[in-house]
Amino acid sequence: MRYTIHFHSRPHGVIDDSGTHRLDYGYYKQPEQSITWELVDSPVADAFVQATKLITENTAESDTSPRNFIDWNRYGKHVSWDSWIRDAESLNEELEYCKQSGFIDFDDSYYVDSNLDELERISRLNKIHYAFETALEDKTVQTEAHSELFASLERLNKLVHSLEKAPNSKFGESFYVVRHTSDHVRAKYPEITEDMYRCFENNIQNGDLYSDFFTVGKDLGHAFATNDVELIKNCEVKQQSVISGSVCFAVDKLQFGVVEPDAQRTQYLDWCKQHNAELYGYDYHQPKYNLGRAPVGRLDISYNKLTDILQQTPYVVGVSLDE
Repeated sequence: MRYTIHFHSRPHGVIDDSGTHRLDYGYYKQPEQSITWELVDSPVADAFVQATKLITENTAESDTSPRNFIDWNRYGKHVSWDSWIRDAESLNEELEYCKQSGFIDFDDSYYVDSNLDELERISRLNKIHYAFETALEDKTVQTEAHSELFASLERLNKLVHSLEKAPNSKFGESFYVVRHTSDHVRAKYPEITEDMYRCFENNIQNGDLYSDFFTVGKDLGHAFATNDVELIKNCEVKQQSVISGSVCFAVDKLQFGVVEPDAQRTQYLDWCKQHNAELYGYDYHQPKYNLGRAPVGRLDISYNKLTDILQQTPYVVGVSLDE
């Protein structure tokens, strides 16, 4: 089987207040170009097909939720510090907006700028992520909060992840997340099994297609990547729990086409040991805590062809699953 993401040179659908692109059911457009991945033979790919069929075959809909939709984002590493500084200024403005609106009382210790050393910068970004994650999990917030709060927290989430990708970071050139889903069937998505966790791979910047995290929070691997020790100490690690219809793929010239399932395993295990993850309930030797994401499909085009498509037609306009 094959999975295809379709692209266009112009944006379609709507962009919400957080900057996420939304394509509702019935609004998918004729593509100008497409990228296709051959599905792998694994329990993860089987679960992904199951979830995707649940989404595409669903007929339930309501005034507030279409039968299915696509939310997608494109992230990328900052090519210059000027670009990073602009996002840092936007982040600080959003922190001030949250504070003035009474959403979260962010003080000066959360603000970031390029004069901070790398450890302090990452520490502050981690603090912001933890603060809005805690707010999202508050039952009162979930039932009573104004929609502007959720939009603000989503903007913060995007800015935090953007600022993690500084020019001197190890993140790749381009990272797409395509969340094809339906509110009417998401409770039926297959839960991840131990065999599925065993499929996880470290290097996800090679152009292949991976199952998206589809979970609020950060897993132990993300904590490792951002040196977020407080996430462990606060017992706030969230591992991926389901295989949904959402996928991601990343492009990095040095990593393209390289499949190394355990490339960072030694560093990851050493980091977990150093920070006593096991004492906080995280048995990081178990498959559940394997580093990375689970592959869904393999790409069979060149790096130049892939980057040409993404440069010429960067906007997602649909997805399809074919025999």
